Amino acid sequence: MKIKFTEFVPPHFYELEKAFMADKYSHYWLAGGRGTIKSTIASELIIIGIMRNPNTHAVCVRRYKVDLHGSVYSQIIKAIHTLHVEDYFNIPKTDQGAPPITYIPTGQKIFFTGLDDPEGIKSTTAPFGFIKYTWYEEVAELPGMEKIRSANQTLRRGSNERFVTFYTYNPPRNKANWVNEEYEILLNDDDYFVSLTTWEMLPEDLALKWLGPDWIKDALSLKKRDPDAYAHEYLGKPVGYGTDVFKNLVFREISDEEISHFDNIGGGIDYGFANDPAAYVRSHYDKKNKKLYIFDEIYGTGMLNRQLAREILKHVPDINDLYEYTTCDSAEKKSTADLKDEGLLWVVNAKKGPGSVERGTKWLQELNEIIIDKKRCPNCAREFSIAEYDMDKQGNILRKVADHDNHTIDATRYRCEREMVKQAGW
Repeated sequence: MKIKFTEFVPPHFYELEKAFMADKYSHYWLAGGRGTIKSTIASELIIIGIMRNPNTHAVCVRRYKVDLHGSVYSQIIKAIHTLHVEDYFNIPKTDQGAPPITYIPTGQKIFFTGLDDPEGIKSTTAPFGFIKYTWYEEVAELPGMEKIRSANQTLRRGSNERFVTFYTYNPPRNKANWVNEEYEILLNDDDYFVSLTTWEMLPEDLALKWLGPDWIKDALSLKKRDPDAYAHEYLGKPVGYGTDVFKNLVFREISDEEISHFDNIGGGIDYGFANDPAAYVRSHYDKKNKKLYIFDEIYGTGMLNRQLAREILKHVPDINDLYEYTTCDSAEKKSTADLKDEGLLWVVNAKKGPGSVERGTKWLQELNEIIIDKKRCPNCAREFSIAEYDMDKQGNILRKVADHDNHTIDATRYRCEREMVKQAGW
């Protein structure tokens, strides 16, 4: 059987299709706004995968079992018809539930289960071979990666061949939502194909064919009436609720050549505790142009003080010869002493004090630019970009920064304490 991919794969998914056919990645993380065809592509590739690999099976997952029939179950059936292979599949005739769909020539199965069913994942067993393909639809509805990892540990076993898992969702509006944070983290994971697609990537003829003129008219009407809502719903952007803390962020590469000319470098440390990660951030401050360049970080959970010190010395072997100050969280004075014992001579405790968080945040906000190299400092980029003000129960914005996922921000505040002090004199 020959299938012409261009008949059902839009150009913005050509790279995905090629990677899938070459079995290049184990995970496909597909974020996008409305009308991007991401769920359609995931379902069609699963059907093609089943037909190409006779020893494999698939499972499609939603958070709640009750949502299976009207979503992944219907989508898989639609994919079978789109590919014109309905004669090869046994599709149970039912208006409710989601029983397995069988590939007739080999008896391969496509299972459907909800994560709210305690036995759903555990009882999903391949009659032969292994479950190669998994699809999590509406990932943003799930409680977090821990739940997904637990399910994957059950499903992704039983073979030494590559497993393939799809994750499809519309990014939530809240920047601090776990799935938006995960997207930023996975951009640096070589085992993940990560994409953010929009309907605007479709050629005009395909948009009219697949979405229809009324759909497009509604989208463009919202774009004109409420640009933020359009950016969230149709472009998949986590635009937040107008509570962003830092509006002066610039994400770009900071080259070695550029770093070689920095002459005002300092570090900051926010110590970890229990499950809270420790964060070391190194940056250069350009006083004349009021720009902060963040170009190095160390970030990890369960890191002992001596481990942190050794990591810093690996990153900056000549840190003592450079007389480079590192300002640390003063709530952990013993930890700072430990760093000195491990060979870091120029570590000092931050002064902090009442109002220091607000004062430091305001100082950072008033910089012309905070430039962050995403590749060198992925955790800094993530935490600074999702930082938001707290809101009360009525949805009113409070002038208090939400106290979570701010370890690199705190480390940066400590490092900049010396810059914030007004110089005395004429």
